[in-house]
Amino acid sequence: MPKELLEKRGTNFVAYHGYTDLYLEGSWVKATPTFDIVSCENAGLRPVDFDGQHDALLPTTTLNGKPHIEYVEDRGFFEEVPFDAIMEASLLHKYVKP
Repeated sequence: MPKELLEKRGTNFVAYHGYTDLYLEGSWVKATPTFDIVSCENAGLRPVDFDGQHDALLPTTTLNGKPHIEYVEDRGFFEEVPFDAIMEASLLHKYVKP
């Protein structure tokens, strides 16, 4: 999380992170299209590997081994964006100092 956003929010916890569920060849696969290759290279992040058979979520560490992201809770899938639930969960964690 960029330093400015972390300072503004007071926490690096993101209550909801969206990704896509794809139905491919008879199986559901999770995929996050969050960062392109250039953004990953510029930020020192590992790109998401997508092979169409395994979940393709954000890697837990950066290229230099520092922690990057941890998925804390799988909230399931939604046909529509659960905006009210996202807002409620986000407000619970807003401006909470770690």
